[in-house]
Amino acid sequence: MEDTFCWEIDNFTEKNDGIITQNFSSGGYHGSDHLSLFLHVVNPDSLRLGWKRRASYYFKSKESLFCNEMSSWGYAKTLPISKLQEKGFLKKNKLFIQIYIKVLEVVHQGNSTENEMIDYCGFQISLSQIALLNDNVLYHPDFAVDFKPENQAVKTKYRNLLRIIETLSKPPQSLSLAVLRKAQSELAALEEADFKLDWLNSKIEELSAECKKVTFSDVQLEDRVKNVELTLWDLKAELDKEKIKSAAAASADAASSILS
Repeated sequence: MEDTFCWEIDNFTEKNDGIITQNFSSGGYHGSDHLSLFLHVVNPDSLRLGWKRRASYYFKSKESLFCNEMSSWGYAKTLPISKLQEKGFLKKNKLFIQIYIKVLEVVHQGNSTENEMIDYCGFQISLSQIALLNDNVLYHPDFAVDFKPENQAVKTKYRNLLRIIETLSKPPQSLSLAVLRKAQSELAALEEADFKLDWLNSKIEELSAECKKVTFSDVQLEDRVKNVELTLWDLKAELDKEKIKSAAAASADAASSILS
């Protein structure tokens, strides 16, 4: 069964924020010269573990798997506004959008799809990696334009890039300066291969600064603990001396009493 959704957007070129419909959400506008479209599953947390729906939809021809690990698909940089105006889709600054969706597969409950492999731009990666990749494509659409692996060597480089993205997506407290230095080195090798990754360099710099702060705080805490331990040791030594003096004084008093 094919469903059709459509809506009108008034004052389109003046919009800066994302537009959300009742049934699915559409991404916002990156910069001011492109239209972005995303199809998103509503309330995915309410569905059972392992759920998935395979659907075909087209603004452009596309088939995608929506599941627990990947509940939205779309295009971060779909059409330049100049092209919309040129083709006559913008009339009196009003844009009309129509999307067709056909559900091809429905699974209400099943095993986790986190490690399921799926084709992405010509090679197989896991759904968990696609989720990370799509998050970065959403905020860095220029990177998505160049994402076209053509041979095994290029595919290997993209896998290295995915590994770096996975590393940088971990909680900052779980990263060490050594891990970040390795990621920086791998990133430099990719940039030599003409990858435009300034945004990842900035991320590494931010995480490195945070890691150094944490390391400095840890060193300070260790120094404080050592100082407290030394103070306790000094107090214990002083207490032992006092005990010896007290014992000696008590012995002297006892000897004096016997002699008297």
